[in-house]
Amino acid sequence: MVDRRINYKFNVNLAVRNKAFEKSVGIRWTWNNWKTYNDSTAAFVRKIDDQFELWSVNVDAGTSWSASGSQPDEISFTAFASFAKGETQWDPLANYWIYKKATQNEPLAYLASAVKYQPSDKKAYLSGIIRAYPFTTTADTQPGKLKVRWSVDGWKTTQDTVAQTYKQGDKTWSWTFLVALDPVNLPADVSFAVLYESSKGVFWWNNGGANKVHKLKPTVTFRNTVDLSNPVDGVINLSADFSSDLLLAPPGQGRVDTAPFTSLTTVGTIVDTSKLTNGPHTFSARIALEDGTIAATYTQPFTIEHGRVAWASYRSPTDGKVYISYEESVARYTTYGTIHPPEVVISIFHAEFVTADTEGNIYITTSNGISKYDPHGTPVTLFGKNGTLNLRDGTFGDDTFCWIGQPVVYGAFIVVPDTCHARLVRLDATTGAYQSSVSIDGTRNPTVVYLTLDPDTTTPAVWATAQTAEYQRLVKVDINSMAVTGDEVV
Repeated sequence: MVDRRINYKFNVNLAVRNKAFEKSVGIRWTWNNWKTYNDSTAAFVRKIDDQFELWSVNVDAGTSWSASGSQPDEISFTAFASFAKGETQWDPLANYWIYKKATQNEPLAYLASAVKYQPSDKKAYLSGIIRAYPFTTTADTQPGKLKVRWSVDGWKTTQDTVAQTYKQGDKTWSWTFLVALDPVNLPADVSFAVLYESSKGVFWWNNGGANKVHKLKPTVTFRNTVDLSNPVDGVINLSADFSSDLLLAPPGQGRVDTAPFTSLTTVGTIVDTSKLTNGPHTFSARIALEDGTIAATYTQPFTIEHGRVAWASYRSPTDGKVYISYEESVARYTTYGTIHPPEVVISIFHAEFVTADTEGNIYITTSNGISKYDPHGTPVTLFGKNGTLNLRDGTFGDDTFCWIGQPVVYGAFIVVPDTCHARLVRLDATTGAYQSSVSIDGTRNPTVVYLTLDPDTTTPAVWATAQTAEYQRLVKVDINSMAVTGDEVV
């Protein structure tokens, strides 16, 4: 039996812009189509010119056994450079291939393409590389043999551009050409296919009939904590995500009506609608390219109707700070009704309601319980188990919480609505220990969701909403005695 073990090695040379003295350069590579990958570090070789340096990486891809002794189907890689302050930049041509073949039966093998905005001339370019099988070396490697047919208007019109560079060693054609002149009025996208006029006939690569498409003008997805198709009120969160194959300058900017544009954050833009008049308003979001040129602005209308309540938000009466609960986080904002980054963000899965005490400790309910954090966003380990109290683990016997409503914190107490059992439960605010409870209706039919601290602090009390299909009641409960002291059907 012949030993067919083969050690796969390859070398990659990289031209790296000298943005900073301290940098780490390398490649990330795979030979199983990115199911797994490895990082290999490059070494500095020499200075190329005043702007670029040459780095080189030698990769030992390991030993494999093959009955035929052939190479693996493919090894692909992308290059990166990490600079000071943690900034990492990746090669815009996402994948390079070591082995991907062009054959007589399939004479074109697409390798990579990318679009790039050039700040120096404020234009966008399309680059690409494809491998072509040379049926006749002298004839099929001549300039003009390979063209890129492309369109920026959905194929209403097309242009053919000749691939400029042929590399004999790996039989690849590459190109870079202008596709957009004005960064303010970018086309939606650029689509292309590749035409190879070989000595054996004409061949196309068109991405399986779909053509290759790169997005130019950024698109937007609005993210809001409330449904803006209906009138809104209270503290709301407006935000937007942008997408483009060009390099953008996140996170974008936002404003309401004609207010100044300010930076959007990862959790969004806080808006106090009490500052706005009843009627129609507009949220605008815009995104810039890497040099700050605004590439797209989008608007989303919404209507204010005062008298409604925004779900999952809380304003502290002590210092006016605003807390907003999102799907997987809670944010505290330093002022009420302005657009700026949040003061603190807490990552928590399935955050629902949020409140705070006079010392700035934050209490967040989830589907399973309630968690307590200090003003810096660190779990308070004395509360429950390492900062979280599970209200659905059997602590309350058969009366385990099935869903937890808006809590209220007063002094040393937390009052929590048990929505399914129509009761309020008082817990110790320091440890989370159970203290007392009171039934709102004597049955398990009403749903209790919201609690509000009574403004008259002479006798501390909360107002709870108890709702059925037939009616809604407001019930007043004394916090000290946990007794019902008021009841009104609305």
